[in-house]
Amino acid sequence: MGVALLTSFITTFMGSALNLSIPSIDAEFEAGSRTVNWVITAYMLSCTGLAIPFGYFADRGRQKQILRLGIAIFTIASILAVFFSRIGLLILFRGLQGAGAAMIFSSNIPILIAAFDEDQRGRVLGYAACANYLGLSAGPVLGGVLNTNFGWYFYRDCCDIRHRACGRVAVCCQKRRKSA
Repeated sequence: MGVALLTSFITTFMGSALNLSIPSIDAEFEAGSRTVNWVITAYMLSCTGLAIPFGYFADRGRQKQILRLGIAIFTIASILAVFFSRIGLLILFRGLQGAGAAMIFSSNIPILIAAFDEDQRGRVLGYAACANYLGLSAGPVLGGVLNTNFGWYFYRDCCDIRHRACGRVAVCCQKRRKSA
């Protein structure tokens, strides 16, 4: 449950945190507002456009594979997005992030439903919804504070922190399964 909740929070947080950083990104890349707005649009388009196809595959019993692949794609795209100095590559990696987020969104809920009994599902799905909305709410607030104080590069620091956290949660879950 920890991985599902953490990824639910992070994908929505990262989807909304950069919105207030558009002027900073524009100032750095000097690409113009039409081009820089694609940093946000690429994430949203790929996330929404791919959610149904990945949901189809998740419904066919491949939830765990899709979740793992989604986390891997999201992680790799997040890391690569901050290390390139061209706006086109940032847009490309944001699109890949959106694809990873679509995989995560389409597999989180089926995994939670399968993992918990009927009497616990409401509570668990409530936690998942809470994690989603906390990410959506915290993204603009924390993103704005971080952007004001550190520039849009806060994004790189968030990537490092979240990937360490996801790795720790995954290791703890693996240890738990082995001991059970």
